[in-house]
Amino acid sequence: DHTGGDSGAGDGAGEGEKSGLFSGELGYMAPGKYSLTGGEGTERAFFTSTDTEINGAGWICGDSRTITPCTEEDLEAAAKKGGIAVAVQVEDGVAVSI
Repeated sequence: DHTGGDSGAGDGAGEGEKSGLFSGELGYMAPGKYSLTGGEGTERAFFTSTDTEINGAGWICGDSRTITPCTEEDLEAAAKKGGIAVAVQVEDGVAVSI
């Protein structure tokens, strides 16, 4: 469960707002944990859950003509590949939609 309590201690990644719509380059940190690097070089960490809606339009999965539901495995593979720009709706550090 990625939605456990926050001890207040962090590793510096993802510090700041834990909710909102964020965009940037997708990065892989660990299973279920990803990062977003913004244009200013700022990095924000977020988790996924079984309820996270993952959509691709040829970048994460599917083709460029339609928005296609993707799996966590598709997201992980895309993040490991790199160079993928995404917008992520985050609530309390957990992605609602990507």
